[in-house]
Amino acid sequence: MTMSETHQERSLRGRSFRFYLIYIIGLMLFSACQPGATPVANVLPPTETPNTTETLAPPVRYVLGVNAQGMHSVETLLAESGLLIPAAGLTPESQLGTDYDVIADYGQFEGWIQSPVIPTVSLVINPNLAPLSNDTIIDMIRNSVDGVRIVNQTNISGSIPMAISTIQLSSLKTEFANMGYPDGFLLQLYITEIPQNDAIVTELNKLSIELNITEADLETVAQQLVDNRVHLALVKWHTVSEKALWTSAVGENNVIDLYQLPISYLASPNLTITYADNGFPLASY
Repeated sequence: MTMSETHQERSLRGRSFRFYLIYIIGLMLFSACQPGATPVANVLPPTETPNTTETLAPPVRYVLGVNAQGMHSVETLLAESGLLIPAAGLTPESQLGTDYDVIADYGQFEGWIQSPVIPTVSLVINPNLAPLSNDTIIDMIRNSVDGVRIVNQTNISGSIPMAISTIQLSSLKTEFANMGYPDGFLLQLYITEIPQNDAIVTELNKLSIELNITEADLETVAQQLVDNRVHLALVKWHTVSEKALWTSAVGENNVIDLYQLPISYLASPNLTITYADNGFPLASY
């Protein structure tokens, strides 16, 4: 009897153990199938982006004086460098640094700074076209044109005459008449950008020279000379190499330097000044 109970007890104990083992294994499998916990990401506070935008300097405001107004190449140069303000928009109360930054003009003016580049105005004679193919006529023109008379008539302060007349106008007319030109002669004249160039035209008219006048840029004038389509040209050069372009075309003796034309300016003290090839100031902050 005791042995049977013991066997029964063992049988129950075995079934209980197997049931417990199966429960444990099932629990383990169930846990393995569950998704793992997602780690919490480190959240950093947003950083501020520094403002790297620089404040742009305002354009330099240029004004041209009365002698330089209408000079297209000068106006284009300054307009590309900054802001060109019409002089008509200024009043006697307009102030440098408040209403404009730079004012420039041909001439010398009290208190103004003179540009180191001084243009020279020259008369170019084409010796390949009659009547200028006559060396005597060229010599008479060269010796009779007068830089002093031209400068006095232009009234651009500080201009320096270079050509000096050595022939009286009355005797010049007589000489032309003896050569078959009692009424002088008609010539084609090309004019580049030269302030108050009418003073030069007046001077040539005094030499019994009647003129057909055409205004043109330097490239056109040079080509017309090469093609022998023009007798005379009024040009303005700024360097020796520029003058050499004309002397190589017609000969050194056929380029008559009439006068030098200074350039002056005033500028706000906070500006840095450089100079363009034509002598006008270019400003920057």
